[in-house]
Amino acid sequence: MKFKEFKADLKENVKFNIVNNSDDFNVRSYLPFERKTTRNYFRYAVVSLALLFLVGMGGFMYLNLNPVSYLEMEVNPGLEIELNRFNRVVGVTATNDDASSIETDLNLKYKSLDDALGLIYDYYIEEGLTVEDNLYVLYGIDAEMNNLEKINKVINDNLPVNVKPIVLVGNFNDINFSSSVETASPMTPDGSFDYNVGQDEQIPNIEQGRSYEEIIVEYEISDLRLSLVIMIFNEMDEFTTEADFISLLEMNISELYELYEK
Repeated sequence: MKFKEFKADLKENVKFNIVNNSDDFNVRSYLPFERKTTRNYFRYAVVSLALLFLVGMGGFMYLNLNPVSYLEMEVNPGLEIELNRFNRVVGVTATNDDASSIETDLNLKYKSLDDALGLIYDYYIEEGLTVEDNLYVLYGIDAEMNNLEKINKVINDNLPVNVKPIVLVGNFNDINFSSSVETASPMTPDGSFDYNVGQDEQIPNIEQGRSYEEIIVEYEISDLRLSLVIMIFNEMDEFTTEADFISLLEMNISELYELYEK
């Protein structure tokens, strides 16, 4: 076959199909590999919620378990009640051996103050601590001014008719009776003060006999009751001597109440 005829026949019958892959070519596949970072936003959300929960629980525990006010009660068994800012009981401490079983017997923790007081009154009465069917209770409130009135109001609004109260205000855990700092003030049911203890009335003005410091070492008496004794001794003209002061120290709450009311 002649070359020209072969060439014509080849052109007519043979067809080359060359595939064009330019559209599928990705130059990035030939570059160094680059790792993409995928952010786990769900994990961040969980961690944030956990932190918020912990902060919230911390605030809840602080508000509910941290004592900010103190109420001391004395009949013969003496108690100190710790209150949170919502005036719920967060702790109870016996101030003498006679009251050591009250907390376990009454289960006062986390109760409202008015409920706790009702249980304590019933306990005192069942223990036979009434005098002629009356229960004489000495209270000492240690709290900020805005809460003093609230605690005093709870005491007086829920007071049984046979409970006779004396309410004093002061820091009865840290009293220095020889200082010029006011130790205690009596509080009336309406929240006002009867009078303020003067700066020269922190210790009894004993005119005859031993000094106050020599006498007091012989007696076991709470700072709360001692505050009341000194207050009565200095306010009433009939009390001037060592014997007078000792007689007040030896009085029970009902006898001091009668003098206090005068």
